[in-house]
Amino acid sequence: MTKSLRSLYLTVINWINKVKFVISGERRNYVYSNIFPVLRNRRTDVFEQISAKVRDRGVIYAMGIGLVLLAFLAKIWLDPIFRQDETVFLLSFVAVVITSLSGGAKPGIFTTLLVAIGAIYMYFTTNTGKNFWEGAYLNQIRMFTFLFEGVFVSLLIGRLKESEERAVLKSKLLINSEKHLRNVLNSLYAFVGVMTINGILIECNNAMLDVAALDADDVLGKPLDKTYWWNFAPSSKKKLVKAIKKAALGNLVRYDAKMRIGKHKYIVVDLTIAPIRNDEGKIIYLIPSGVDVTQKMKVINDNKKLYSELDDEKRRLEHIVGNTPGVVWEVMGKPFRKNQELTYISDYIDIILGCKKEERINDKDFWLRIIHPEDRDRVIRESEIIYNSGEGGSSRYRWVTKKGKIIWVETRMVLIKDFRGTIVGTRGVTVDITDRISLEQRKDEFTSIASHELKTPLTTIKAFTQILEKKLEKTGDKELLGYIGKMNNYIGRLTKIIYDFLDFSKIQAGRLDLFREDCDMIDLTKEVVEDLQSTTETHKILLKADDTKAISFADRNRISQVLINLITNAIKYSPEADKIEVSARREGDEVIVWVKDYGVGIPKENQSKIFDRFYRVNQPKKIKIEGFGLGLYISWEIVQRHKGRIWFDSIEGEGSTFYFALPIKK
Repeated sequence: MTKSLRSLYLTVINWINKVKFVISGERRNYVYSNIFPVLRNRRTDVFEQISAKVRDRGVIYAMGIGLVLLAFLAKIWLDPIFRQDETVFLLSFVAVVITSLSGGAKPGIFTTLLVAIGAIYMYFTTNTGKNFWEGAYLNQIRMFTFLFEGVFVSLLIGRLKESEERAVLKSKLLINSEKHLRNVLNSLYAFVGVMTINGILIECNNAMLDVAALDADDVLGKPLDKTYWWNFAPSSKKKLVKAIKKAALGNLVRYDAKMRIGKHKYIVVDLTIAPIRNDEGKIIYLIPSGVDVTQKMKVINDNKKLYSELDDEKRRLEHIVGNTPGVVWEVMGKPFRKNQELTYISDYIDIILGCKKEERINDKDFWLRIIHPEDRDRVIRESEIIYNSGEGGSSRYRWVTKKGKIIWVETRMVLIKDFRGTIVGTRGVTVDITDRISLEQRKDEFTSIASHELKTPLTTIKAFTQILEKKLEKTGDKELLGYIGKMNNYIGRLTKIIYDFLDFSKIQAGRLDLFREDCDMIDLTKEVVEDLQSTTETHKILLKADDTKAISFADRNRISQVLINLITNAIKYSPEADKIEVSARREGDEVIVWVKDYGVGIPKENQSKIFDRFYRVNQPKKIKIEGFGLGLYISWEIVQRHKGRIWFDSIEGEGSTFYFALPIKK
């Protein structure tokens, strides 16, 4: 028995030496510097050092086993002296406490159980020679008492250790948070500080210190209104002192303040002074903070100036629009569709129609309802044509006032395009032209009456001229025959002018009658060219016509009138050329006739008005052009009434080519 105990003793001593070697000297430093780097440089207290070094659970439990073995060895050494059975529990209780302090409740309980097992199998059985459960009740009571005390102490120490660790962790987090907060505040380009309720600055961030080239000692401990930033003007100090007093009463104060950051250098800050209260609600500190809003204030002032200018411009435009004798409007969407939106209309429409603003705003069909019923379909059709043309245009039609009066209006519209160039709406001006239409009607009536009145005596004069011409041919008086020829020439011009005015008055009155029949346009073109060639000696008319027939249902005389007008115009407007080209050919379902000259051409700025009535292109003074500008207008009307097309190409200085196309009879 003694040999076995001695052998066990030597084994334990050897193991303890190995453990001491591992956790001591250079070896210990190596282990903890590589395996447990986070456990270095911990607390100086012995138990705290052990706790910091043995955080790894395996080492803690190994330490518990080692301490238990040391307790048993101490028991063996002390037995010859005291011979007390309680010695093993007293010594082992120290191991339980140390293990609990190092690792918490679980390692302490583990050590307690380890002592109990070791005591049962190595102490009680050895001393009594009986099984523990067969031994004395006193030993059993001692064992259970030790187990209870060991577990209780382990749990108690473990709970205390956890509380301590949480407190340490909370303290570290608080310190780190404070450092982080200070770093954040120092990184802000703003003024942030802490001051007493009396306005003494006790803390501030670095941003405004650096900007103003100040040290903390220059400002800390001083009233805020007397620091370099604010003491440059009595008014600035007075306003700041007033704000501090107001904040000290528990109010949040905020205003734009001027702040000095250098010699003759200032910025505008959005200054806020907020009170900070303790748990009892008492104000203990004031937090001043200021954000640089210099650029923002500049932008705001610039915007105010811009808004003021825009407001003035808006009022000026509204004044102009309001006094314009016409209705200014804007419509988004396609004309007269359900999704069309009338976004603006000037109040002048109330003057024209006699309606109130509320009536037109609440009436979705207002824009269409005011158009005369007979003109609605035409207006819708013309509006769609203008919208799809991509260029804008104008239209004439009638409105019906609230009292039922019919007035004539003329609308000129332009197209609204978005940034992609897509047409999204129209805007324009509608003007009351009732008086102008009335004047034009009276003028047309006068023209019609005058033309008819001139036609009768002119016919008589022409008849007498023909009689005189025949008698003079018999007498052979060549001089008088020359005069008669000139008279016939001027009578022909006058006749054409009168007939143009008659046609114009018929067109305006809607009474230009057409006597249609089957007409071969190729033959008609050849016939007109031959007749005109016999009357002109200055130009050669070159004809290019198809051999096939091109039958159109048309008024032969009116189409001849169009051809004659185009060819005579070509001769008049090409005085320095010696030829005119005329062509007639069939293309698909149309017959196309064109007349080309090599004359002066039409300037680009005049081309859009070439088919307007009474419009004549300004020409060089050396070219004398006769007529009233009705020929092309009448030709356009004749072709349109035949459901045909008429257009032209022209280059100034190179000549013009006029085309018209009529549908082929099917």
